[in-house]
Amino acid sequence: MSFDISVFIWTLIDFVLLYLVLNFLLIKPLFKVMDKRKAKVDAAAGAKAKLVAEQKEREAQRAAELEQAKAKQIAEAKQNEAIASEKRKAELEKRALETAESVTQERAKLAKDSEDFLPCRKSELDAAAKALADALTDKEA
Repeated sequence: MSFDISVFIWTLIDFVLLYLVLNFLLIKPLFKVMDKRKAKVDAAAGAKAKLVAEQKEREAQRAAELEQAKAKQIAEAKQNEAIASEKRKAELEKRALETAESVTQERAKLAKDSEDFLPCRKSELDAAAKALADALTDKEA
């Protein structure tokens, strides 16, 4: 095989021309498409990261709101329980006072009845004792 310089030069010229044509028609448009696709992918990844961050922030906010609502409900329940407890306590105190008044009235009534009862019964007992004594003296005599 012999080396021919003219073939070498024409091969080199063909290679450079082919490279320029392919670069203009294929490589540059292909790189443009790939750069656009990469930009879209990067933008989508950035948007995804932003949405994920927003979602986490919303979840944290909802969790905080839920905790606030729970705390508020617990506070309201405790307050309602305290109010109900105070009402029950007041009702029990009222009933205790009513019962104490009733007991006092019944004691006074009982004392009055016993005062009225004893003199009446005493005279009856005295009369019965006198009649018994008379009956016994009549039997003995």
